[in-house]
Amino acid sequence: MTATGISRVVLANGVTVVCEPMDHVRSAAVGLWVEAGGLFEEEHEHGIAHLLEHLVFKGTRRRTARELARAIEGHGGNLGAFTEKEFCCYYAVVLDDHLEIAVDVLCDLILNYLFDESQLAKEKGVILEEISDLEDTPEDLVHDLLAEGLWPDHPIGTGLLGSRESVVAFTGEDIRAFWRRRYAPSTLTVAAAGSIDPTQLRGLFERWLVFEDNGAPRGAPPALPTFQRRTVIAQRSLAQVHLLMGARTAGAVSQSRFPLLVFNAALGGGMGSRLFQTIRETHGLVYSVYSQVAQMRDTGMLGVYLATDPSNLGEASALLSHELGAVCAEGITAEELGEAKEQIKGALVLSQESTSARMTRLATHQAYFGLYMDLDETIAAIDAVRGEEVIEMARSLFWQQEPTVALVGPVGEEPCSLREELTRSREAGRQV
Repeated sequence: MTATGISRVVLANGVTVVCEPMDHVRSAAVGLWVEAGGLFEEEHEHGIAHLLEHLVFKGTRRRTARELARAIEGHGGNLGAFTEKEFCCYYAVVLDDHLEIAVDVLCDLILNYLFDESQLAKEKGVILEEISDLEDTPEDLVHDLLAEGLWPDHPIGTGLLGSRESVVAFTGEDIRAFWRRRYAPSTLTVAAAGSIDPTQLRGLFERWLVFEDNGAPRGAPPALPTFQRRTVIAQRSLAQVHLLMGARTAGAVSQSRFPLLVFNAALGGGMGSRLFQTIRETHGLVYSVYSQVAQMRDTGMLGVYLATDPSNLGEASALLSHELGAVCAEGITAEELGEAKEQIKGALVLSQESTSARMTRLATHQAYFGLYMDLDETIAAIDAVRGEEVIEMARSLFWQQEPTVALVGPVGEEPCSLREELTRSREAGRQV
């Protein structure tokens, strides 16, 4: 056990298992984090990682789809999975008495998938419906479009669902090839948190996590494309225009992530943020406006979203750009800096009451850093952020870059006010 209470062991097959015992709970969250997300798809594979995640629940060599679900739900737990750009995670949250069945089922899912061709055809239809649902949800669609603009012709910029054409074209051999390439000890991290004995957990994974072939190569994603400003527009007959402006950031392993988080919180992280107070509260132009950060190991983005009546788009976008320009030129106040830090710390500490949140934090820290940064260290790093670092971060994103813009709705072109205010603030800043 480490000084922070985190247990970390490497199994004989090379899989790393990290565990955080929590004495005050009766539940256990266990996740198998496979580096098999959309980032690792080849050009003809867009959407295959997500499709495979669906298919493994359709039956294994040991259990039918119904038996997989009942094995966990019948013991009062939850079984699920999700696909991200870097990872596909299979997880179970159970009462501590049922930890063994959770480990058994999770290992069964990723090791013993049947590759049933009839299920492949059926699940393609489900994914096509999911794509239609995305296209009918403008707030989700605009996020996919921004990623496409920030990372053109790259797996990061390609939607996780893939396209209708790519999904229809997948064969059983395509699925098997991706599974063989990415599902291996070298790509897998196990994380667990809750009422767990680390020694018992290790024994369970040594029993159930037995790979037939340990030698699959990790592979490597393609190099990031050169950044160029883009505007991506999807015309839709909607009551609102959905706008998302974004800029690339450094990755999650960069120390700049802490000033970035503080900048995001102050800019649009809550009801007290600049964007919410200005665009919604003072001017009443929107219902929804916020900023958010999404980061992977080596890259990321900060995006600023709003939805408004088409007649208000010009004014709302001008206010958005004005606030961005003001932060770049003048920074944030000491009061904003303090409140942003408290907001981040509060959300972080409150999330740690969840076994699932702790399991996720363990997994990402292990995957990104190879170690665990405990809560006190993280809070100290947040407290150490200076106002000068926040203004430098703002300028690096919105003065040194030309932000990319995505629009969904009844809009003919990008509103010129998005550029005018940022250009004006940048030129004024150079003259100081």
